[in-house]
Amino acid sequence: MKLNLFDRAPVSGGRRTGDGYFVTTAKIARTGIQIYAGSEVGKPDMPQVRVYRPESEVFHVDTMKSYAHKPVTNLHPDEAVTADNWKDYAAGQTGDEVVRDGNHVRVPFAIMDGNAIKSVDGGRKELSVGYECT
Repeated sequence: MKLNLFDRAPVSGGRRTGDGYFVTTAKIARTGIQIYAGSEVGKPDMPQVRVYRPESEVFHVDTMKSYAHKPVTNLHPDEAVTADNWKDYAAGQTGDEVVRDGNHVRVPFAIMDGNAIKSVDGGRKELSVGYECT
């Protein structure tokens, strides 16, 4: 079964570029057991479901590559971001220096959209990573 999952990741620090963009890094994935509501993983009869993410999957070379050059959005769109709708949803982009940081995956990203940057300036200190998994 294919699922769309959303995990929250704290964002701290960051800086502005000369063009006014906001750049930083975030730990967006980790190994171990994560807890989801049953409704999030296709098990509405269960209040919680524990999902195990092994190191071999989280840090697999293909998984690590999959985080690079992805659009950053301000909130979750109802559809996947593609070349056809990128202008409608993208607020920035992830970089390509995706690295292991202990039990986490750390990804650089830039927010380039003025309204999304205002959200950060207004106190948004957490991002949510949306991804597909089986």
